[in-house]
Order: sequence, then C-alpha cells, then structure tokens
Amino acid sequence: MVKNGYEAPAVIELGAFDEETGVFYVRNGEEVLWFFDTWI
Repeated sequence: MVKNGYEAPAVIELGAFDEETGVFYVRNGEEVLWFFDTWI
C-alpha cells in the first residue's frame, strides 16, 4: 500500500484533502504522484 514513502498518518490526514479536492489521493502511491504532479 505504501510504496512511495507515504505513511499511514499521512494517508489519514489527506482524508480532509479529499473533501476539498474531491479526488482519490493516497489510494495508490502512484496515483498520488500523478495527480499532485498535475495539480501543482
């Protein structure tokens, strides 16, 4: 589940992030990098 260096606490914290952005974030470490890379 955590292969990009994301820790469980970070995943839980992003829970609030999901409500603001409305996206699937740390579901898959790869998806996070892809989305954040495009978002930023």
